[in-house]
Amino acid sequence: MKIRRVAYVILIAIIISLIPSPAAAAPTSGFSARHTYTDQFDDVNPTDWFAAYVRLAYEFGLMRGSSDTTFSPNGNLTRAQTITLAVRIHSISTTGLEPDLQPASGAQWYQPYVNYALEHGIIASSYANYGVPATRREVAVIFQRALTGDALTPIREVHAIPDVAATADYAPAVYALYRAGVLSGSDSLGTFNPASNIRRSEIAAIVVRIADPARRDNRPIGASTTRPVLTAAQIFERYSPAVFYLSAYAFNGSVTAGGGGFFISSDGLAVTSFDAVSNTSSLAVQTQDGRTHGDVTIVDTDPANNLALIRVGGAGFTHVALGNSSNARPGNPIYAIYSPRAFENAISQGIVSTALQGQGSTIQVTAQTTRDGALFNDRGEVIGLILGESDAVPIELAQLFDRNANVGIQGAFALQNYPRFGMAVDFGAFSGVDLITDVTGPVTRSLQYDLFDFVDADYFVETLIHYHEALMLQGFEHEEIDDFSDIFTSETEIVTIDLDFENGSINIRAERLLRHYSAIPTLIDFGWYSGLPQYHGPEVFEVGAVMFVYRWPAEQSQAEMQQMLTGYYSLLTANGFAFIRMDTRGRLFESDTLSVAIIIDGNYIHLDILPLDDDFAWG
Repeated sequence: MKIRRVAYVILIAIIISLIPSPAAAAPTSGFSARHTYTDQFDDVNPTDWFAAYVRLAYEFGLMRGSSDTTFSPNGNLTRAQTITLAVRIHSISTTGLEPDLQPASGAQWYQPYVNYALEHGIIASSYANYGVPATRREVAVIFQRALTGDALTPIREVHAIPDVAATADYAPAVYALYRAGVLSGSDSLGTFNPASNIRRSEIAAIVVRIADPARRDNRPIGASTTRPVLTAAQIFERYSPAVFYLSAYAFNGSVTAGGGGFFISSDGLAVTSFDAVSNTSSLAVQTQDGRTHGDVTIVDTDPANNLALIRVGGAGFTHVALGNSSNARPGNPIYAIYSPRAFENAISQGIVSTALQGQGSTIQVTAQTTRDGALFNDRGEVIGLILGESDAVPIELAQLFDRNANVGIQGAFALQNYPRFGMAVDFGAFSGVDLITDVTGPVTRSLQYDLFDFVDADYFVETLIHYHEALMLQGFEHEEIDDFSDIFTSETEIVTIDLDFENGSINIRAERLLRHYSAIPTLIDFGWYSGLPQYHGPEVFEVGAVMFVYRWPAEQSQAEMQQMLTGYYSLLTANGFAFIRMDTRGRLFESDTLSVAIIIDGNYIHLDILPLDDDFAWG
């Protein structure tokens, strides 16, 4: 059977608008006065509201005039000018230097800025026309992409922007700039006017707020307190239809442990955990009305926070409103709606026991649920996704992703390696196939998996294709030997895959390539083999002997240490060393050039190495 590699690409459509916790603004690095402003622009009066911003934007090296003596404050910013500004922001904030970009002969003045923006991910693709005025939503997306690190640290709560839907593809960029205090909108409600153009005077104020966080606005927008407090019965009646059960299918076609999730838009956008969607060939959603939806795609993932965005085919889904977990305080009432397998949805009531402590933390609650349920506050807003029996990941911890990028299925790989192998992916954990035999040596592992665990031939082919992708994602290079054997090599490991149709098995052999001491090229590096760091040494003695000392972790047993040492002894005898003798403290091995005594002293392992050849030279 010939395995052909194919690309399975999932189109990213849109992503959730999420609510970061308020925090103090961190200075944006790299920005300082680098030019002298001399009131040279005749169309900027010192009494104009934007005059100070124009001056600072010029001094920071971010904006220049439309001529030597004019700024054109009421002129619209073009796409080319937007990209140029974003490139200057990116370059100064990351390198401290203004970009030195010159167009090639005959090229448009903005082309080197476009090339820079494409290279650094500031724009996803080229525009057909760079001379047209940019819309506010285009400016927001481009500027948000140009900012890195803590440049957009949230400093205020933004619950809702009236004319920016949470499911709009540009919403994450707009909300990020609002929460960082860079944007505030055109009125007290924070209206954004996403389709309108933006004037140069307005953009001067925006870039100055980017460069100088002290000038940002920290007043909250769209306070959620306008929502009435709801009872548990009201929350369940309104939002239970938005919570579903998720079935995940392993690459071999079997059903893996399912999870749950909830809709955040009527057109099927939904949130679940990354654990629920990782290493799956397909997904299915069962809604409260008993219907099963098999058209489920992974839109984007955030493995670090164990969150995933999926889309369920269809329309008219009941969906939840999103709240802000930073408002949750110990003692506040909370409600968890979840979908246990083979049962109707259920609700559990409790309180917040430990509130959100900072980025990356979870909310501890007393409500008891199954995993991947929706955690509601008493106003019917979802503030988290339940991860276990008592903790939830805040929704706003999800990173904001590029909605316009394409992510292949490998974007949902949660690769698990074989123990003591840094790169070799565990085929059983990846595919869901049962292990038949496992023969483990000091640096090798030979495993046999049951071919008949595949639901059908199509799943078998798909599994091998994606397992190959997973290995190459880890850094392996592929060499096909024949129709039934593949070898994957890296600088440190080799993985061989053999298909044995006669015996109904898939055979995987993983091998760690031996590593030797750099100064003793004939001796296998004990630290590399054991995974232990050097506790002491190398210590060189006058007689030419060298000693290395390693420390065995106190929490691991002596039996485990002896098992590890036995493997190292086997490697020595298989690689030119002869066993000489053993006593209660250790063992002695010799080769033509070296004598190696391995001495055990409690939790300390000593390697005493003595050259036997007078001409032997270390290193």
